[in-house]
Amino acid sequence: PSAASLAANRIRANIANTQVQGINVTVSIGVAALNKTITSASAMIKAADLALYKAKHSGKNCVVSS
Repeated sequence: PSAASLAANRIRANIANTQVQGINVTVSIGVAALNKTITSASAMIKAADLALYKAKHSGKNCVVSS
């Protein structure tokens, strides 16, 4: 896994261990990075957004990388 995915998983785990006014909170995170096919900031944002939607649809409390 990439450093960004590892960091996202640490954030996700910390949030999952937190209650807000007695309510359990979870988060889904999409991660993307520049590479041979993602070569601009706008393409990276689009890839991260697509990864986020995949995370949301695969269940809650997860990280998906593009």
